[in-house]
Amino acid sequence: MTTDQPFSGRGSPGLSCTYTELLEQLQKQDSQNHRPYLLLEPINPSQARFIFSAHFEGQAVIWDTTLVILQHYQQLQADKLQQPLPPQAQQFIDITATSGPIRPILVAHAIKQVNHSSILKTIIMLRNYKRLHVGRHYYGELHQLGT
Repeated sequence: MTTDQPFSGRGSPGLSCTYTELLEQLQKQDSQNHRPYLLLEPINPSQARFIFSAHFEGQAVIWDTTLVILQHYQQLQADKLQQPLPPQAQQFIDITATSGPIRPILVAHAIKQVNHSSILKTIIMLRNYKRLHVGRHYYGELHQLGT
């Protein structure tokens, strides 16, 4: 994707614009509401979908982010595979291999609820993580599931 190609927000109604327009919307959102992100879907307690700007591999990008509670993600995977929930899981960041300035990313955190605070903490973590690359990155300790 180039900076003048449209971004549709993977099915997000009302968000169809170019990369440059997205950057302008993010800057406006940050200056007006002190939030460096735009929600692509309403936040629910188990996940949120939003975009924010950062740098990745030396280039300015917009992360098309899905933040999900680790337990919820693992339950969805278990249901999909028709298997029991594993007893433990590790937090991860999963960066999809794509080219262009808008990058899909999935972040599974061991948190109790997704809210604006957890979104801000995720943004800070991703902006400060210097060794990000395409693929799945596990971090932190194993967390007990099902409790």
